[in-house]
Amino acid sequence: MGIEITIQVFAVLKEYFEEKFEMKMPEKSSCRAILALLEKQQPKAKGLLGKCRVATEQEILDADYTFSSNVKIYIIPPSSGG
Repeated sequence: MGIEITIQVFAVLKEYFEEKFEMKMPEKSSCRAILALLEKQQPKAKGLLGKCRVATEQEILDADYTFSSNVKIYIIPPSSGG
């Protein structure tokens, strides 16, 4: 049995992925595992994904955070500005 992860990406990540898409993952998948799978799907995004943060609507998550149910997450690339 697995879970469905809805993913929304921002900024430069939209050059590699659709802005919003869904993935099936095994239950108890971590943020790290989701990013690793995305790196396999888009190897050119590997360096960038390694610097991204994963968040829900409530908080930014640790890389080892695991999901036990369907969820929407946001992958946030590093940014700078002034």
